[in-house]
Amino acid sequence: LDQARALASLDPGVVVRFRFLPSTPAAREVARRALAARDSGGEAAVLAGEAADGPAAPEAALDAEVALAAERGVRATPTWFVAGYRLRGAQSLDALERVVRLELYDLGRGPLPGPRPEPPGGAAGAKP
Repeated sequence: LDQARALASLDPGVVVRFRFLPSTPAAREVARRALAARDSGGEAAVLAGEAADGPAAPEAALDAEVALAAERGVRATPTWFVAGYRLRGAQSLDALERVVRLELYDLGRGPLPGPRPEPPGGAAGAKP
């Protein structure tokens, strides 16, 4: 969540969206609570940590999240989609921020943050 908060603060146009892909029964319950918080209060509710004590979303809502993940080829968490790139696995804030800053530069909304790197994560970081 700290990384998502930091990314959202870079520019008013940066949008952070959470999708949930639970891999265990306990993770499924946490995901249902986070999904309910997102649906009632938006991504800001998830960023604020409001999911922990709130109600849980229906199973069907979580099943839809899992189906969307499968449709996008997501098989593990975390998976980040940043500026059209898919980054699999844990990423440093620096790596995520760099991709966002490159996209902001391409949109004419910021300076170029150094030389353009290879797509993040090599082949896994290619635009889907």
